[in-house]
Amino acid sequence: MTSSGHVLIVDDEVVIRSLLSELLSEDGFTVATAEDGKRGLEYVNSGQVDLVISDVHMPIMTGPELVAHLHQIDPNLPVIVLNSNPGQDVSQNVPAGATAFLDKPFNLRDLRQTIADVRARRTLTDTNKLPS
Repeated sequence: MTSSGHVLIVDDEVVIRSLLSELLSEDGFTVATAEDGKRGLEYVNSGQVDLVISDVHMPIMTGPELVAHLHQIDPNLPVIVLNSNPGQDVSQNVPAGATAFLDKPFNLRDLRQTIADVRARRTLTDTNKLPS
């Protein structure tokens, strides 16, 4: 299967990283993982990333801090934020740059649909850009 793109999963829970890595690899993505926002940011700065999936609550650098840094690097980089406190609206605490939000535990079908929606929006944005 050909690669559908490069996804970075940033979450301090090894089970979530493993589950998402396996699922997205099966879907044809090249997957990298990081256990905190600092390592995730280092990976983005050193390689090609088409999509970031990040938890909100992590040690060293939180999801909102990571989103802010990523938005400075590439304002068009899609970022899906995972919230481990269902019922709490984290969108108010996450700076501009988050593309979508999902509550943990999430339904894999919903995750796949969110990824498809985010990628479709990015493709639309890219095709609507005027040549320089």
